[in-house]
Amino acid sequence: MSDDKGPFAVSRRVVIGAASAAPVVAGAGGDALADLTVNRCAEWMALDAEIDRLGLRWSDL
Repeated sequence: MSDDKGPFAVSRRVVIGAASAAPVVAGAGGDALADLTVNRCAEWMALDAEIDRLGLRWSDL
């Protein structure tokens, strides 16, 4: 977990909560919000993968 508490920091708890709420929101006509949630999750997963990649690279040094 990152110690970054910036305005754009996303925790795993937020991602899991948003992913579980997305189908409910999408069913209520919130397609734009659901798309935003999916995009935010994709960004978070890409960032997490990059952190893992860099961590493995650092451990190889």
